[in-house]
Amino acid sequence: MGRKITALMLSFVCFLSVFSNGSAVQARVIHETDLENYIMEEMSAANILGMGISIVSADKELYCAAYGTAHKTSSDYILGDLSKSFTAAGIMRMAEDGDLSLEDKVSDYLPEYKSLADITVQELLYQTSGIAFEQQMSELEATEGRGTFEDAFANYNLLGEIIEKVSGMTYEEYISDNILDPLDMTSTYSLRTGSDESSELLTGYQSYFGFPSALRYQYDKEDNWIQVPSGYLISDIKDMGKYLQMYLKEGGDVLSKDSVHRMLYDGVVIPSGSRLPGELFDGSARYSMGWIEKEVKGQTILYHAGKTENFTSLMVLLPDLDLGITLLFNSMDYMVGQKLIRTLEEGIISIEMGETPVKIDSKSYLLGHGAADAVMLFALIASWMPILLMGGWIRRRKKKLIYVPGLIVDILVQIVLPTVLLFVLFGLVPSFIVKRFVPDVYIIVIAVSGSLYLGGAVKLIAGIILKAVPIKGDKKIISGDTTGGGEETPEEKLEESKGQAAEAEGVVKEEPLQEEKSETSVKETEEAAKEEKSQEEEDKAVEETVKEEPPQEEEDKAVEEAVKEEKPQEKEDKAVEEAVKEEKPQEEENTSAVKEKPEDGGSSGVSEEQGNHSAKKQEIKSPAAKNTQKPVPNKKKGNASNSSSQKHRKKRKKR
Repeated sequence: MGRKITALMLSFVCFLSVFSNGSAVQARVIHETDLENYIMEEMSAANILGMGISIVSADKELYCAAYGTAHKTSSDYILGDLSKSFTAAGIMRMAEDGDLSLEDKVSDYLPEYKSLADITVQELLYQTSGIAFEQQMSELEATEGRGTFEDAFANYNLLGEIIEKVSGMTYEEYISDNILDPLDMTSTYSLRTGSDESSELLTGYQSYFGFPSALRYQYDKEDNWIQVPSGYLISDIKDMGKYLQMYLKEGGDVLSKDSVHRMLYDGVVIPSGSRLPGELFDGSARYSMGWIEKEVKGQTILYHAGKTENFTSLMVLLPDLDLGITLLFNSMDYMVGQKLIRTLEEGIISIEMGETPVKIDSKSYLLGHGAADAVMLFALIASWMPILLMGGWIRRRKKKLIYVPGLIVDILVQIVLPTVLLFVLFGLVPSFIVKRFVPDVYIIVIAVSGSLYLGGAVKLIAGIILKAVPIKGDKKIISGDTTGGGEETPEEKLEESKGQAAEAEGVVKEEPLQEEKSETSVKETEEAAKEEKSQEEEDKAVEETVKEEPPQEEEDKAVEEAVKEEKPQEKEDKAVEEAVKEEKPQEEENTSAVKEKPEDGGSSGVSEEQGNHSAKKQEIKSPAAKNTQKPVPNKKKGNASNSSSQKHRKKRKKR
């Protein structure tokens, strides 16, 4: 009877076990269907090119698939920051084997890093060493932030060097022998060792202004920032499923339960606003050894995200559901795509947690990149405006070369702005990081700064030329008379002197409106026509006056002829005088005869004769006098008329 009761109870337990397993499988099938539909819809909306997904429990692989350009589940991806957990597992294995202690100092193994001598291995694991995110291996030093979490690749680069120093092996060899081989992870490697498996590595894509650009990864031995222990291990989704099963099994055959617990739960608080390689959901979090712990909707999730220049990755543990999820993408779009990938990642986790996932707006990608591209295009065009508007700048500087407000604006725009853009922006985020992760932004920043500096250089050269070359009004001498002949006219000198006076007084004349200019020009043209007409009339009057006046040569001839006519007259005068002299003895004789006569008659006779002689003398002299009274040409009048005509001709010539 007791055996029957025991058998009945065992049968009942088996029934419950089968039923529960069947329900779980059925639930996972429903999740798989929802998962596939969600992934295909949201990949298109987020413009994701390819991805691989793996879901495992502690005992088996539950789901594994590849989408888009990934093609197959055996395709390899660069893990990015997920590599840190492999390095932490290697250190914990060394600690278990007694090869080192987490309390050991960096100087015990790497004495060359003198500035980090007293930093411990544990501080490197928890990233509380004080090393900053952007520090490269050649410039390492602890900062004032020691004791506070700050994600930095250098922490795990140093741990990789410690593994090599303690083990006497390469990092890849030690990780392969102690972590990968026990888990049968045959597709996990690095290109630093020249692995032949690189043919399986997918082509990654990086965004340039929203357009994916293929970028084939090649290991850079000179990379001083991200190295294999912190970011460049390579794996596929199947191997990553095996890796997560180790944690679900609390270490399995690789690590002890205590080591796994310390790696997952014994962490430090992440300060609000700290930079993380990828943050899921909202809320506070703690950082352990390559893992982040967070509470989401009453459940504990353990995860770590990663990214490189052209790959994105995520691994998640849901210990309450005994699930491990790996998501690998062969693209990285820091400005827009990463936010959409995060939405997709949270949606997949929500589905596995039994929650409703968030949908991605199909316009998000285009609108996000459209807005970003518009801002960058505007910045680029604005940086070229000073060069495109150089004509107006030159005209203003012709009026006044040294204009203080304009000079201040030029200095601010052409020197201060690009300097601030370069040094402040690249001071907040180093230029080499911007160049690696957001190359399109880097190109625009360099182009905008270079254009602004170029505009400043062009203005400087133009200012030097304007100062060196004299200016007449709005035209330079070099652009005026190209023949090199002729002097400046009085009008040009007058205008130049006015311009110089205006510059000395600092007067900037406003240009009249175009309509006022046209009206003024019409009036000036009419007045000029009237003046020209009156001038022609004056010239005609002068010509007529000149014609009426005898030429100078004719006047001279008339004077000479008058002089010649005066010479015979002189001869006649001499003949008259001689005749008079001859008549004097006769008069004397007559006088004596008269004296003999009575006095009355004699006096009258003498007087009559004298009157006759005087009358004759006057008659003889009168022709000469008449000849000497010929009109003499008025030389002064002729000269005055000639000088007036010459003045009119000069005025007319000037006009």
